[in-house]
Amino acid sequence: MARRAPTPRPLPAPARPDAPPLWALPAVLALALVLRGLRLMADLPVVGDESIYLRWAEIITGQGGWFVSLLDGKPPLSYWLYAAARLLSDDPLLGPRWISVLAGTATTAAVCAVGSALRNARVGLLAASLYAVLPWAMLYDRLAYTESLVNLGGAVVAWLSVRLVRQEPPSGTAAAAVGLALGLALFTKTTALLYAPAPLLAALTVGKASWREWGPKLALVCAIAACFPALSAALTPEAPQLADHSALLHKTHFFVTPAELLSNPTGRLGENLPLLLEFLGAYLSWPLLLAAVGAFVVLVRRRDPAAWFLLGLSALPMLAEALLLTRFFSRYPFPHAWPLLVATALAADALWDAPRLRTPVRAGSAALAALLLTMSLRIVYAPQAGMAWADSTYYFSDSPAAGWGLEQVVAAVRQEARGGPVLLLTDPIWGTPADALFAYLNGRDGVRVAEAWWLEADPNAPLIPGREVEVWRSHYERTPGGSIDFSRYRAVFYATVTNYRRPEEVAARAPGARRVLSVPKPGGAQSLDLYRLR
Repeated sequence: MARRAPTPRPLPAPARPDAPPLWALPAVLALALVLRGLRLMADLPVVGDESIYLRWAEIITGQGGWFVSLLDGKPPLSYWLYAAARLLSDDPLLGPRWISVLAGTATTAAVCAVGSALRNARVGLLAASLYAVLPWAMLYDRLAYTESLVNLGGAVVAWLSVRLVRQEPPSGTAAAAVGLALGLALFTKTTALLYAPAPLLAALTVGKASWREWGPKLALVCAIAACFPALSAALTPEAPQLADHSALLHKTHFFVTPAELLSNPTGRLGENLPLLLEFLGAYLSWPLLLAAVGAFVVLVRRRDPAAWFLLGLSALPMLAEALLLTRFFSRYPFPHAWPLLVATALAADALWDAPRLRTPVRAGSAALAALLLTMSLRIVYAPQAGMAWADSTYYFSDSPAAGWGLEQVVAAVRQEARGGPVLLLTDPIWGTPADALFAYLNGRDGVRVAEAWWLEADPNAPLIPGREVEVWRSHYERTPGGSIDFSRYRAVFYATVTNYRRPEEVAARAPGARRVLSVPKPGGAQSLDLYRLR
C-alpha cells in the first residue's frame, strides 16, 4: 500500500511591516508610569486648586457632601476618586497625585488606540511613545488636577468615535459606548464639552457609513452623554450662590462677556496667543511643533481625512480657549495636545519606508523622543527651570496659591495636639493655606480646623470671640455646620499668609497672639505664619 505523503505544515505568516513587537506597548506604558511617578511628592508642594480639590475630598469623607463641588460648577466624579484615595493614605495629596499618574498612563494607551484605529499599530505606538515622554504630561499627569482625567476622557471618546464611524453599519452598542465615555468625561469636568464634537468630526472625516446609518447613532451618543450634565444640575445642593458662579462655566469672570465677544471677537488674542505659544514651545518643544505642522501638510497633500479630524480635536479647541478665556493657564490647552502627536505619527508612518526619506524620518522620530525625554526629566528633577515662565512664576512664587510652609505648619500643630485637643483657625478664603490645612488636619490627631468667618463679616472682630460661635459647613456650602466652644480646646492657633493678614493686623485682633512659626515663600517677602492665640 502506497504511503501517503505527509501534509506540509503551513508556514508562519510573515510579520506585518507595521506591526510592532508584542513587548513594545507594555514597555512604553511602563516608561510612562515610571516617569510620572518619579519624585512625585518632591520639589512642588500642594498648590492652589489642588488644595481646593483635597478639601472637597475631605468634605465628602467627613460630612458626606458628595456634591459639594457642584456649588463651584465642577462635576463630582474626580473628587469622588480623590475621596476614595484619601481613605487609602495618611497623606491626602499622595493618592490624588497617583490618580493623575495612572490616568496619564492610561491616556498613553488611549493615544495608541487612536493611532491604531486611524491607521495601524505602528502609528499607535509612535504616538504613544511621544506622549509617554511629553513634557506637558510631566506637569499635569503628576499634579492632582482634573485635567489628567479630562485628557484621558477625550482620548477615549476620540478612539471610540473612530471605531463607531468605521463600522458598516455602525452599531448601537458602539454608539452607547461613545455616549457613556463622553458623559463620564462631562461628569469629570465641563471642559470636556470641547470633545463633544468628536463623534460628528469622526463621521464627517474618517467615517465609512452613510448619514442615514450613523445619524441616529450620533443622536444616541448625545442622549446618553446629556444625562450626566442633567444629573449634575439635579443634584446641586441648596446653598447660597456666589454672584459669579455658573453651573456651566464655573466662574463667569473667567470668560469674556457676550457683549465683549460681539464687539471685539479677537480681543483676547493679544494676551492669550503669546501665552499659548509659550506653552507650546515649553511643553511640546518647537521641533515637535514644527514637525506637527509639517505632518498636517503631508497628510492634507495626501488627502488623508484624519488630518481634519485631528485638527478639529486640537487646533479648534485651543483657538476657542484663546478667544474666550480671560484667565489662560497651561492646563486648559493640555488635553488638546495629544492629537498633534498622533498627526506627527501618521505622517512619519506615511514616509517610514520611503527609500529617500526612511533614514531622516526614523532618525528624526528618535531625536524628537529623546528631546522630549530630556525636557521631561528637567521638569521632574528641576521643575522651576523646566516649566514655562508663566507656570514657574505661579508655582514658585510668594502668591497665596503656592503651598510653601504647609508641611511645617501641619507638623507643628500635630505635635501640639499630642497634649490635648487643638483648634486651628483659618481664613475663609479658597485655596491654600486654608483648604490644605483642612485636608491634612481636620478631624485627625485631635485637631479641629475651622474657618474664622467672623473676620470677613466684621473688620474689627477679635480672632477669638468671647462667646460660642456658629460656623458654616464650609465656605463652599455656606449653611449652618455646628458651633465652636473655645473653652473645650487646650490650645487655639491661627494660620494665615501675609498676603491676607500682616502680623500687625493679627496683633490688633488678638493682642496676646504669639507667632510660633513663619515660613517664607519663594520669590518675595510673603510668608505662611502660625500664631498661638491661647
